[in-house]
Amino acid sequence: SVPKSMGGDGGDGANPEQFFGCAYAACFGGAVQVIAKKKKIELSDDFSVTATIGFCEDEDGAFLEATLDCYIPGVDVKTGEDLINKAHKICPFSKATRDNITVTLNLLLDE
Repeated sequence: SVPKSMGGDGGDGANPEQFFGCAYAACFGGAVQVIAKKKKIELSDDFSVTATIGFCEDEDGAFLEATLDCYIPGVDVKTGEDLINKAHKICPFSKATRDNITVTLNLLLDE
């Protein structure tokens, strides 16, 4: 279903960007788990990755951007940043989008 913001009916159906976001988040989460295992870091059951996909336009047409919010409780900032940066190097979706779309990585921490 096409969102109202894009001129559609805003129905209950999903759109390609949502499917892309779900797949990217799942793949990236797996990559974080691989890196954590290699570094012998145990991830909490609350660990998560959420992707927000932006559908943008410029003078050349439409393009996507992605923001990956990585919640990794129980790790310090340095460890968390290392995990997500290394995951970004090995994640197949990150490799596929590298130099094609802007990807922003966010490490979310407990207060």
